[in-house]
Amino acid sequence: MALTALARIPRSWRRGLACVVTLMVLFVCLAPRPWVQYLLRGRTEKQVSVSKLPFFDKMVHSGIFAAFAVSWAWALPPTRSARLKVVVATLALGGFTELMQLIPYIERDANVPDFAADAGGGLVGLWAFTLLIPGKSSTPEGEPPGS
Repeated sequence: MALTALARIPRSWRRGLACVVTLMVLFVCLAPRPWVQYLLRGRTEKQVSVSKLPFFDKMVHSGIFAAFAVSWAWALPPTRSARLKVVVATLALGGFTELMQLIPYIERDANVPDFAADAGGGLVGLWAFTLLIPGKSSTPEGEPPGS
């Protein structure tokens, strides 16, 4: 019943939400280190100590890229070709953000494990979304692929 209600939300609103999620991913991945340190001020010790969990950074990367993949899978038609575009976009955005972290002003560390967490989170998010809302073939009904 809840999935039916979500399906009635106009696709333009879904795209808008996906754009907002994309901007949030870009901010989280590309905010310069001094900005992040400033944003953490005023938090309680308990809230800040969560960042000391093992692999917390990788969990954040996986979570935001899962949100990215789910939001775009929901915004696009439920076809295999659209889902493939989401996979490509997830990998491209993950690679882009890691490369941008090489800019000295950003003062962040670009590394392959972060990219792996980005890709893994995006793929797991898309997989979970696909379980809830199965995709359709991108070929017309009754027509074999490649004809």
